[in-house]
Amino acid sequence: MYLGERRQIFGDISVDGTTEFSISSPVYQVLKDGMQVETGTPAQNGNRLSFLFAPDSAGTYSVVFSFDLATEHIKRTGGIYVDELKGS
Repeated sequence: MYLGERRQIFGDISVDGTTEFSISSPVYQVLKDGMQVETGTPAQNGNRLSFLFAPDSAGTYSVVFSFDLATEHIKRTGGIYVDELKGS
């Protein structure tokens, strides 16, 4: 991803390769250098979570999706690298 872009970020939630379950209470967080820069409730389509992301600086971001599954609270983490200039 490049600085100045705005992208839809997706998280497809599966357990042991299946999506035959329902998640509830989803929340996302975006962290940079351990500090929260964004949080909210993602759009949910079945077990696919998504939100729109437009970073204000280059660097590495962590995305954390958390949600409830039956009696458990689960977190899934991924990363996004934002480059300053396209092609650099």
